[in-house]
Amino acid sequence: YQTTTIDPAVTPYGKIFGVVKYRYQLKLLCESLAAIDVREVEILDGRPGLQQLQAWQENFSHYFLGQREADLLSHYLDAVRSDFIVFTAVVKAGGENSAAELAKSRGASRLSHFGDFVVTSY
Repeated sequence: YQTTTIDPAVTPYGKIFGVVKYRYQLKLLCESLAAIDVREVEILDGRPGLQQLQAWQENFSHYFLGQREADLLSHYLDAVRSDFIVFTAVVKAGGENSAAELAKSRGASRLSHFGDFVVTSY
Protein backbone atom coordinates (compact mmCIF):
# COMPACT_ATOMS: atom_id res chain seq x y z
CA TYR A 1 0.00 0.00 0.00
CA GLN A 2 1.45 3.30 -1.04
CA THR A 3 0.95 6.79 0.25
CA THR A 4 -0.99 9.04 -2.10
CA THR A 5 0.53 11.44 -4.57
CA ILE A 6 -1.03 14.84 -5.13
CA ASP A 7 -3.48 15.02 -8.04
CA PRO A 8 -5.74 18.07 -7.84
CA ALA A 9 -8.05 16.67 -10.52
CA VAL A 10 -9.21 13.92 -8.16
CA THR A 11 -12.12 14.78 -5.88
CA PRO A 12 -13.50 13.14 -2.76
CA TYR A 13 -16.93 12.57 -4.33
CA GLY A 14 -18.04 8.98 -4.73
CA LYS A 15 -15.75 7.84 -1.93
CA ILE A 16 -16.04 6.68 1.63
CA PHE A 17 -13.47 8.08 4.05
CA GLY A 18 -12.32 6.44 7.23
CA VAL A 19 -9.54 6.39 9.80
CA VAL A 20 -7.34 3.58 11.10
CA LYS A 21 -4.52 3.74 13.62
CA TYR A 22 -2.14 1.12 12.23
CA ARG A 23 -0.91 0.20 8.75
CA TYR A 24 -1.45 -3.52 9.36
CA GLN A 25 -5.20 -2.80 9.50
CA LEU A 26 -5.13 -1.66 5.88
CA LYS A 27 -4.43 -5.11 4.43
CA LEU A 28 -7.50 -6.76 5.95
CA LEU A 29 -9.58 -3.68 5.20
CA CYS A 30 -8.53 -3.63 1.52
CA GLU A 31 -9.06 -7.38 1.12
CA SER A 32 -12.52 -7.13 2.67
CA LEU A 33 -13.49 -4.19 0.48
CA ALA A 34 -12.19 -5.98 -2.63
CA ALA A 35 -14.54 -8.88 -1.80
CA ILE A 36 -17.48 -6.50 -2.32
CA ASP A 37 -15.94 -5.11 -5.54
CA VAL A 38 -14.33 -1.99 -4.08
CA ARG A 39 -11.04 -1.90 -5.95
CA GLU A 40 -9.66 1.61 -5.54
CA VAL A 41 -8.37 2.52 -2.07
CA GLU A 42 -6.18 5.54 -1.45
CA ILE A 43 -4.06 5.97 1.67
CA LEU A 44 -3.71 9.52 2.99
CA ASP A 45 -0.98 9.92 5.56
CA GLY A 46 2.13 11.97 6.17
CA ARG A 47 2.86 15.17 4.29
CA PRO A 48 1.35 14.03 0.94
CA GLY A 49 -1.88 13.02 2.69
CA LEU A 50 -2.05 16.36 4.50
CA GLN A 51 -1.51 18.22 1.24
CA GLN A 52 -4.26 16.29 -0.54
CA LEU A 53 -6.76 16.82 2.28
CA GLN A 54 -5.84 20.52 2.51
CA ALA A 55 -6.32 20.94 -1.25
CA TRP A 56 -9.80 19.39 -1.08
CA GLN A 57 -10.69 21.48 1.96
CA GLU A 58 -9.53 24.65 0.24
CA ASN A 59 -11.61 23.84 -2.84
CA PHE A 60 -14.74 23.30 -0.75
CA SER A 61 -14.24 26.37 1.41
CA HIS A 62 -14.91 28.60 -1.62
CA TYR A 63 -18.48 27.32 -1.98
CA PHE A 64 -21.33 28.01 0.38
CA LEU A 65 -22.77 24.53 -0.10
CA GLY A 66 -19.36 22.96 0.47
CA GLN A 67 -19.07 23.94 4.14
CA ARG A 68 -20.11 20.51 5.42
CA GLU A 69 -17.45 18.85 3.27
CA ALA A 70 -14.81 21.36 4.41
CA ASP A 71 -15.72 20.73 8.06
CA LEU A 72 -15.51 16.95 7.64
CA LEU A 73 -12.18 17.22 5.87
CA SER A 74 -10.82 19.22 8.82
CA HIS A 75 -11.52 16.17 11.03
CA TYR A 76 -9.53 13.98 8.66
CA LEU A 77 -6.72 16.55 8.61
CA ASP A 78 -6.65 16.42 12.41
CA ALA A 79 -6.47 12.63 12.28
CA VAL A 80 -3.44 12.66 9.96
CA ARG A 81 -1.78 15.33 12.11
CA SER A 82 -2.28 12.98 15.09
CA ASP A 83 -0.51 10.13 13.25
CA PHE A 84 -3.63 8.26 12.25
CA ILE A 85 -4.09 6.97 8.70
CA VAL A 86 -6.97 8.20 6.56
CA PHE A 87 -8.16 6.09 3.66
CA THR A 88 -10.63 6.67 0.88
CA ALA A 89 -12.36 4.01 -1.16
CA VAL A 90 -14.21 4.59 -4.41
CA VAL A 91 -17.64 3.01 -4.14
CA LYS A 92 -20.35 2.44 -6.69
CA ALA A 93 -23.62 4.26 -6.17
CA GLY A 94 -25.71 2.29 -3.71
CA GLY A 95 -22.71 0.45 -2.27
CA GLU A 96 -21.61 3.11 0.19
CA ASN A 97 -23.54 1.77 3.19
CA SER A 98 -22.20 -1.76 2.75
CA ALA A 99 -18.65 -0.52 2.30
CA ALA A 100 -18.86 1.75 5.35
CA GLU A 101 -20.31 -0.98 7.57
CA LEU A 102 -17.68 -3.45 6.39
CA ALA A 103 -14.90 -0.92 7.07
CA LYS A 104 -16.29 -0.36 10.57
CA SER A 105 -16.28 -4.09 11.22
CA ARG A 106 -12.59 -4.13 10.24
CA GLY A 107 -11.63 -1.47 12.79
CA ALA A 108 -12.09 1.74 10.84
CA SER A 109 -13.68 4.75 12.50
CA ARG A 110 -14.91 8.24 11.58
CA LEU A 111 -16.51 6.97 8.39
CA SER A 112 -18.18 9.31 5.91
CA HIS A 113 -19.40 9.07 2.35
CA PHE A 114 -19.06 12.05 0.03
CA GLY A 115 -21.96 11.54 -2.35
CA ASP A 116 -22.86 13.75 -5.28
CA PHE A 117 -25.63 15.49 -3.35
CA VAL A 118 -25.44 14.14 0.21
CA VAL A 119 -22.63 13.66 2.70
CA THR A 120 -23.33 10.81 5.13
CA SER A 121 -21.48 10.08 8.36
CA TYR A 122 -21.55 6.58 9.85
